[in-house]
Amino acid sequence: MSAWIDESVLVGDDRQPGAYTLAAVIADHAAIEGLRDELRALTERKVVRLHWVAESAKRRYAIAGTVAGLDIVAIVVVGSPVQRQKQERARRCCLEHLFYAIAGAVTAANLGEPRWLLALSDVVAVHQLTVR
Repeated sequence: MSAWIDESVLVGDDRQPGAYTLAAVIADHAAIEGLRDELRALTERKVVRLHWVAESAKRRYAIAGTVAGLDIVAIVVVGSPVQRQKQERARRCCLEHLFYAIAGAVTAANLGEPRWLLALSDVVAVHQLTVR
């Protein structure tokens, strides 16, 4: 099994906190190309990739229907409130919770395309979690 992980950050203000969210999709590694083909078929001609925020309500409904029909094992989502100055802490906390949630299905070697590991501190956190 492999996992593909993406993040979302909503920056809060003085009145309400923001939110940091990590989501992982777990699927059989052998199914990768088929899954990619199905998702690429959803992109419109002038769009490079799917991005939920940029889609209309009608397109979101179609995308959600397609994702619901994909041959995947699980979708795991974790989140944390976040203050503007504490995004790295929220990322590390979410990484830890996410890795514990998917540890039985996915090994560190099968984390798909880890574009979300942007900071060296995240790499260190991932390593510390994999050696526990």
